[in-house]
Amino acid sequence: MRGHLGAGGQIARALVRPWWPVTLGAALVSRRARKVALAAVASHLVSTPGRPLDRLVGLVDDMAYSVGVWKGAWAARDLGALLPAFTRWP
Repeated sequence: MRGHLGAGGQIARALVRPWWPVTLGAALVSRRARKVALAAVASHLVSTPGRPLDRLVGLVDDMAYSVGVWKGAWAARDLGALLPAFTRWP
């Protein structure tokens, strides 16, 4: 169960950090995507330590980081930095 919760947390983190432009675009056209985006943002805000303002600043910081990643991927014409890295276990 903890593994599933951990995976869900990582997906929520990815939706808020590197993939937020895609998350935002999907949320603009889909009610289901809006619910998922809201859950991801809520998860991020709840799991981040600190005061509420610190949590909000952390969210904005993650979004700014993502803009840099997207700009770099666009400039390099390589989406590799935006794709998840899967590993075999064990």
